[in-house]
Amino acid sequence: MKLICLLLLFVSTAATSQIDDFFTMFDEWNLTIAVVNGESLSIPVNDEVFPITISFSNDAPNYSTTVCGTASGEMITNNGFELMFTSNVNITDETCNLEANNDFQDAYFQFFSSHLNETINYTTIIVDFAPSLEPQYLILMQADNGDELYFSDIPLLSVDSFDELTTTVYPNPTNDFIRIESKENSILQYNLFSQSGKLSKKGILDTDESIDMSSLSVGNYLLVLSRQDGKKVIKKIIKE
Repeated sequence: MKLICLLLLFVSTAATSQIDDFFTMFDEWNLTIAVVNGESLSIPVNDEVFPITISFSNDAPNYSTTVCGTASGEMITNNGFELMFTSNVNITDETCNLEANNDFQDAYFQFFSSHLNETINYTTIIVDFAPSLEPQYLILMQADNGDELYFSDIPLLSVDSFDELTTTVYPNPTNDFIRIESKENSILQYNLFSQSGKLSKKGILDTDESIDMSSLSVGNYLLVLSRQDGKKVIKKIIKE
């Protein structure tokens, strides 16, 4: 298993705002974690909006993301770890049929509108599990006020897949151990990353095992779990 963080130089031209090539590796990225105004948003997994995606381009608009309506705007990246939304976000007027989806859309789009012209830290990660499994690509955006968006090239599991792969991680927050409980009898590979993208721990877990975090620094961590058939789960862990 290995971690690769790509740091690419910022280049600008008179015609377009340039962004890190990592962002344009895929046509669409999938939202996996969202924290806005101190609230961890429950990402909808239903027929109306699943999956929630974002696309990036070196042509304006540089980003476009859709729930029911679409939010788009211009952005730049700099120094391989900072980005900035440089134009007012353009939000179309489509609404969702489900009230919960509308509530999510309002909060999610607020991330882009409330951080206009602010420096947002970002981390790019490639998680290479094993030769038999496809790597996973991640973009982590983190604002100074604690707002966070995490995107992956792999979508959240569908409703049916969630039934198949129910994984519980507790206690969270923790100050020593986290316990991993899976609904199924399955061996899980794990990678635990710090907020800066550093690989802190890795290994293999049988069902209902724990990970010792007592020696790690206080902060936020990203736990990426992978099953033998390639299905993956991402959990945010808080170490106190």
